[in-house]
Amino acid sequence: MQNQLQNQLQNQFSARLVPTDAFGHQASSHDRSQGRSSLDAVGNTKATATALGIFPSTRTVRDSVSRSDSDFYSFTIDAVSNVKVSFLNRSPAPIYKAVLNENGSFYVSQRKPQSGNIAPREETLSTYRRLRPGTYYIKLQSRTADASAYKLSVAITTTPPEVDCGCGG
Repeated sequence: MQNQLQNQLQNQFSARLVPTDAFGHQASSHDRSQGRSSLDAVGNTKATATALGIFPSTRTVRDSVSRSDSDFYSFTIDAVSNVKVSFLNRSPAPIYKAVLNENGSFYVSQRKPQSGNIAPREETLSTYRRLRPGTYYIKLQSRTADASAYKLSVAITTTPPEVDCGCGG
């Protein structure tokens, strides 16, 4: 009887030790087995990136990052598409954002790598026209140990094929 009572108390105590993120979310054992930290449900590497779903459409996510917790999202497009990435840093610290191609290198648009720090409380909108089919990634990370909240939206629309003008050029 005493052993049974000890086991019950230990189980109740252990249940209270389950880590939660800044929003009180608990990660499941499935999240941890997918390479996600015990504090969030978003992939922490390119290999475990959280897929944003089927496109064309818009997807919005809200989460947080820290120095020890990167968040990776992926999106795959099957046809030439226009992509809009809206990002709102909801925290008092800068958040690093990068758009990566399938190889994991920085996606380059208008001769500039698509990466940089987003200032506290700043919102950015990046538009990529006529992206080729493939898988792309968005990496987010904070430089502080505290959780830095954000909101990320990705909108993808397919583009009609270019019409050959017949001008032989």
